[in-house]
Amino acid sequence: MTIFDIEEGHELNALKGIDFNKVRINVLTIENATSINSIQKIEEIRRLMHENDYILWGIIVGLDDIYVHKNFLN
Repeated sequence: MTIFDIEEGHELNALKGIDFNKVRINVLTIENATSINSIQKIEEIRRLMHENDYILWGIIVGLDDIYVHKNFLN
């Protein structure tokens, strides 16, 4: 298992740097704290994850979004 810790507020930029066509990560938790990320950034992250076949599996309110790749659930 690999765990990456991204500098606060840079989650979207880090996710945009992943080539989801070459790498499949089964489960991701991404910080969603609105004091760090704007609502707009959170929505952009959710859209990006959806476009790359991730399901928003759970939300820890004010802390993290949990994403699971759709193939991992099968």
